[in-house]
Amino acid sequence: MDVKTFEIRDEATFIPVVAVCCCDPNEADQYLLDRAGYGFPFDQLVFVSKISGGFCQMQFEPHDWNSNTMTVAHKHIIDMWETLNSGDVIDVEFLLDKTEVAKTSERHG
Repeated sequence: MDVKTFEIRDEATFIPVVAVCCCDPNEADQYLLDRAGYGFPFDQLVFVSKISGGFCQMQFEPHDWNSNTMTVAHKHIIDMWETLNSGDVIDVEFLLDKTEVAKTSERHG
């Protein structure tokens, strides 16, 4: 399993998330994923959860989010997992061609 954090951005939106890719599971992980009803390929199984105080919602299916921002970002995370690094910005406006320049992280000021 592989874990990364991302900064999801959209118009006037900042959502910190943690994502877990079930790629290359060990025997115990594979057994539990199988028992939970998740089948192969595990590299397409990416759980995403908003990092926020209190209630925590985690989804593995991008379309289950009640938010276009989260759906687009989750799909991008699945598609680009290998090239994304922890801390990267997922700019939904840029992905949807609404802006010409991708946003940079707020941590850079």
